[in-house]
Amino acid sequence: MRILVIGDVCIDEYRYGEIRRVNPEATAPLLNFQDSEEKMGMAYNVAHNLVSLGADVILSGSKELSRKVRYIDRRTGEHLLRVDFDVLAQPYQHSYNYDEFDAIVISDYDKGYVPDHIIRELPVLFNGLIYMDTKKRNLAEFPGIYIKINERELFESTSLPEPEHLIVTYGAKGCGYKDSLYPAKVIEVVDVCGAGDVFLAAMVYKQSETGDMGQALPFANEKAAISCQSIGSVCVS
Repeated sequence: MRILVIGDVCIDEYRYGEIRRVNPEATAPLLNFQDSEEKMGMAYNVAHNLVSLGADVILSGSKELSRKVRYIDRRTGEHLLRVDFDVLAQPYQHSYNYDEFDAIVISDYDKGYVPDHIIRELPVLFNGLIYMDTKKRNLAEFPGIYIKINERELFESTSLPEPEHLIVTYGAKGCGYKDSLYPAKVIEVVDVCGAGDVFLAAMVYKQSETGDMGQALPFANEKAAISCQSIGSVCVS
């Protein structure tokens, strides 16, 4: 299967250290820095996981990269703080023969790369399945697109799409589609960073392979659970 991923790309930076005492200057822990690592995230993470699952993927990602810096206590794995350095991206321009693809995935973190009018134009230009994970709230304005959001985003939405095109993730409880809840396996969660990207990639892959959302959602739950058992964004297979 050949899939086009369109979306915002960021740098995920992880700064590790150990907390040995309380900051004498404020009511906060003092992290003794040890080392750091960087990974590409957001739409890149979606595309990377689709490739790992076996898809042929083209990524059209923002050139302007936001940065998310996480400070982590290495002994406990606890996330102490995340600092975001957001950059407004130049918007995507239609530049592909969409007939070459089996599906399109929009990974929209609302950083400017995927404006509303581009999303509305895609179903007109592409006669295939389109999936979207978005931070936008006006979801009824994008008919015909499978939209994946989380529970918080559900409550913050100002309008919702038709039920057959809405998938809601509920963290440890699993996910919901139409009138059904697809429970997740009980695991010890280490880190949820990137779990939504993994869920989206796995859902799209299995739905494209089988044409059955009833098979795609348990598969997505399973892969997202695997990603939650390690620190940082994880690529599943």
